[in-house]
Amino acid sequence: MSIEGATTTFDNFPKYPGAEKYFCKTCGTTVHWINPVASPGMHMIAPGCFEDPNFLGPQMVFQTKYRPEWCPEFKSVTQSFEGFVSDEGT
Repeated sequence: MSIEGATTTFDNFPKYPGAEKYFCKTCGTTVHWINPVASPGMHMIAPGCFEDPNFLGPQMVFQTKYRPEWCPEFKSVTQSFEGFVSDEGT
């Protein structure tokens, strides 16, 4: 796996102070993000960033209530949340 290229940050989330999203500066794809209010202590990485198709799958999924029908459920998931972790009181 290689990591290269510059990112740019978006951090204007009034409901979630301290949240930051990092995007590819060239194409605008979300790369990773933090949200200390909704998901304290976690650093989320977009699964499409891994070039190895056999890389470990996600262990947690958030906002499943918004999952489109065409998006399959991940078999590797051990925890699933309809909203954010903080919205569910955990």
